[in-house]
Amino acid sequence: MIWLTWRQSRAEAIVGGLILAVLVAILVGLGVDVHNTVNHLGLTACLASGNDCSNAIESLRHSYHWVPPATGVLVVLPVFVGMFWAAPLISREYEAGTHRLAWTQSVSRLRWLTTKLVLILTTATAAALGIGLIADWALKPLGPAYGTQFGGTWFDVEGIAPAAYMLFALTAGVAASALTRRTIPAMAVTVVAYFVPRLFIHYARKELLPPNTHVTSSPLSDFYAAALTGRQPSFGGDLSPTDWVISTSTPRINGDVLRSHCPSLDPRDFTPDALHDCLDKLRGLSFQVVTRFQPPSRFWPLQGAETAIFVAMAAFLIGVTIVTVTRSRRV
Repeated sequence: MIWLTWRQSRAEAIVGGLILAVLVAILVGLGVDVHNTVNHLGLTACLASGNDCSNAIESLRHSYHWVPPATGVLVVLPVFVGMFWAAPLISREYEAGTHRLAWTQSVSRLRWLTTKLVLILTTATAAALGIGLIADWALKPLGPAYGTQFGGTWFDVEGIAPAAYMLFALTAGVAASALTRRTIPAMAVTVVAYFVPRLFIHYARKELLPPNTHVTSSPLSDFYAAALTGRQPSFGGDLSPTDWVISTSTPRINGDVLRSHCPSLDPRDFTPDALHDCLDKLRGLSFQVVTRFQPPSRFWPLQGAETAIFVAMAAFLIGVTIVTVTRSRRV
């Protein structure tokens, strides 16, 4: 069965191996270049000292501005593997009628299926895990230029999560293949079955672990003065730029509050000059800003939580595939 599986999948395996080699070469080359650039700019030492590193950060951002869009290739890679490798895996057997020959031999349906699944799922998932870990090493030094690891596509292409995405895409393709018995419909179903949960988890990611809460108090007069002069009030407090801010409760300009302390204030004349005397009366009042955020230390726990979710869904799809193939009365 191993030899037969290789014979049937060798074209996909060869193409996949070439793509893997190219991706590894690009990521390793990029990682070496990024690490050398960061060392040359002295960015690590600058950040550790607390000095102004804006020039070095801007230089790093300018040098690698093409990297964030390019990571989109790694984001969509699992669904392409699921479409073109997993979706035809069983359906082409049905379409060609070769499953009848395989199932009338001494090999059972379960062994026929599990041999295919073990070889293909193990190989592709291991490759995705290697890519994710290399990407984590290569892209992490770009954090100061592009912010938190949770932003953009960073989380989706780094660490162990890419392996879970690959496993899920493959099992979605195989399950669609077993259920539809037609390659083209299976490929279409794979795209939908992959992206719907991925998009849902992407937006729910911030709540997979309970966020931390940061509360700051500031004079109410400072808020009104900043807002009314067109400046953006700062509510971050002592949060780090690498913290993933989920939500911030900010006060709004409230005419009732102003009028309660400044009865003579004309609500149609909320200008800095008109508010000068009123702001003095507000200096004894303060407002609180509540910020919910995920700290950088949550990167790996969130990776583990998301990986567990997609592995569980993949296990369910494997079960669906096995039941569909082994208990089907259609031959």
